[in-house]
Amino acid sequence: MKILMKHIKMFSLTIVLIVTTITVGLRLTVLNRGFIENQFSQEHYLRVEKNIKEEMKGSMLSSGIDSKVIDTMFTVSDVKETTNQVIDILYNYHNQSLNTDKIQNNLEKNIIENLNEHNYQVDNQEDYQSFVDSIMKIYKKEFTMLNHLEQAGKYMNTIIKMDTVLSIILSMFLLLLILLRFRQVKRLLPVPLLTTSFLTLFSIWYINKLAGLSSITIFSETFSSIIRLVIEKTFIVFQLISIVLIVLAILLHIFVIHEHRKHKKEV
Repeated sequence: MKILMKHIKMFSLTIVLIVTTITVGLRLTVLNRGFIENQFSQEHYLRVEKNIKEEMKGSMLSSGIDSKVIDTMFTVSDVKETTNQVIDILYNYHNQSLNTDKIQNNLEKNIIENLNEHNYQVDNQEDYQSFVDSIMKIYKKEFTMLNHLEQAGKYMNTIIKMDTVLSIILSMFLLLLILLRFRQVKRLLPVPLLTTSFLTLFSIWYINKLAGLSSITIFSETFSSIIRLVIEKTFIVFQLISIVLIVLAILLHIFVIHEHRKHKKEV
């Protein structure tokens, strides 16, 4: 009966440690705004600017409007500003949506100047507005995740709140457990710690092998490159957590053995 209870306790500790590892790992990575912001480099912004402008110019070949209207429509700084808006919506959602009025105003200004250069006039306002909307759609597509940005922000906000509550509950539970049953827990913990770490490492290996994350493509190539980078860095954090758990398990096991030998000598 004692052996059965011991295994049940170790199983329960393993479940708690797995949930704690997932909660802490996500809090340090995907659910951490600072972590996400650090994944965006200047090279990424330059690549986004170049790709969007190339797509815009390709879509307006038959419009009769000079493609140079796109050149000064937005800059790398604008791309960075829009990206920051996206991050703000995802991690600090308050019913806001992406604001691209500045970009659209620049586009309309450039089009009017280009038309005036060639002594052209806008005869059909609907066609003109349709053209502007089609160009802006290309810009927004890169950032709005095919119009799912606001919905993603709502979900992310809920997940972050749930993760915070869960983190507090698990921290208090583990602390109370250690304080109230320290002697018993320290002898049981090495196995759950090792089990949690090996399960985490195996899960990372299996997901990488099964999902082919190195070639994942979502919405656009530039967006996908960030997703791949975030996943890669997230897995690294989980691997580091697993290594810490392994080291902790070894140290705890050594401490238990040392304490046991010391107790035998005293007896």
